[in-house]
Amino acid sequence: MQFASEPGFELAGGEFRAGSVWIELLSVVKSESRDYATVFVPEGKLIMFERKVKAYLEENHRVSGKPLNES
Repeated sequence: MQFASEPGFELAGGEFRAGSVWIELLSVVKSESRDYATVFVPEGKLIMFERKVKAYLEENHRVSGKPLNES
């Protein structure tokens, strides 16, 4: 799966764990205004990944006020 950042927003590197599933960042390509990230999501885990992204977009942590799944 590939993502493009917002102009001027640098994407983080590495990988993250969602439950028992590791989502791996395979590559980041930088252009003048955007970063393009290719991510590996294990087979059968796309719905879980979508839930994490949706929570990031729609929910904030009740203590810090930062988006859930921000990292």
